[in-house]
Amino acid sequence: LAHGTVSYVEECAMMCNFRPNVYLDISGYQTEQINQLTAIMKKGYRHKIIFGTDWPLFRLQGTQKDCIKKLTDLPGPLEELSQAEIESFFGGIISGILAKRKQL
Repeated sequence: LAHGTVSYVEECAMMCNFRPNVYLDISGYQTEQINQLTAIMKKGYRHKIIFGTDWPLFRLQGTQKDCIKKLTDLPGPLEELSQAEIESFFGGIISGILAKRKQL
């Protein structure tokens, strides 16, 4: 779900929790409080939350590097994630989905 941690967050979270093939994209997080994203990451299904930015739409708020820094700075939404979970968030989840599709 694009913007799944920004728009209709509770509904998106519920769908993600109950549907095995639904994942949340964080695109647009730059427009919302970063605390909302932190709360979503603590809900127990962070293995289904994927990175996205909507770049270059938010370039007036800084560079792409600045936007990623908001996520990775401490304290922040990724602070409780292990290194493996961070790698999954930034691309590993998608790589795994694509690998499974190739096997089918």
